[in-house]
Amino acid sequence: MLVWMLACAGAPPPEPVVAAPPPVEAPAAPPEEPAPVERCSAPGPGCTCPGDGESPACFPAYDGSIGAIPPDVRADMEGRSWRLGCPVPVDDLALLMVPHWDDDGAIVRGELVVAQSASVDVLAAFGALYDARFPIHQMKRVDAYGADDRASMAADNTSAFNCRPVAGTDRWSEHAYGLAIDINPLQNPYVSGSRVSPPEGAKYADRSVLSPGGIGPDGVVVRAFADIGWRWGGDWAAAKDYQHVSKSGR
Repeated sequence: MLVWMLACAGAPPPEPVVAAPPPVEAPAAPPEEPAPVERCSAPGPGCTCPGDGESPACFPAYDGSIGAIPPDVRADMEGRSWRLGCPVPVDDLALLMVPHWDDDGAIVRGELVVAQSASVDVLAAFGALYDARFPIHQMKRVDAYGADDRASMAADNTSAFNCRPVAGTDRWSEHAYGLAIDINPLQNPYVSGSRVSPPEGAKYADRSVLSPGGIGPDGVVVRAFADIGWRWGGDWAAAKDYQHVSKSGR
């Protein structure tokens, strides 16, 4: 026993136990940018060649699609663009995959969430914009911006459904029903007197000269949505919401 005690007395103290550091979470990956759609070069099924049919004028036929909100998108929306108490359930919404021209003349696919009841008409309206080669800067669900309408507008992001009230009120916006769309909102700001929203779009408040993605009273956007019975906020009597089209006209 004495030998054992002496051996223990001369033994070095045990190493202190150090807790392992908590795992570091990787930062969330930024939303993937849509890949350009492959172009086609000759008239035929799935390829549109307006004019004389030369290769540079050809582009794939419009093939937008409509689907139910898939589980991963639903999970992304919950707590952002949709939550309990919203005026429509997620099951009454539809996810549109929308081919569109971007600012660089490439064809990309965007995502748009709208009311199921309006999905066929909205897809057709964007088909008219596609055939006219109207450029849309980008088209992401507003969830990519945390459902922050101001951030989405400042990014010139085209979006539709967002469960939010009309700014400065407790009344649901038409966006909360999936029955309104804001198109190129930076280039087509809301203007009321000296107020411009988003503020970054102030240089576009003068509508005498429109940008390529600008919306005017005689342009393809207003015509395409008038064809499905929707109305444009640029026709409002007082404030002008140049980005805004809606089924109700509000």
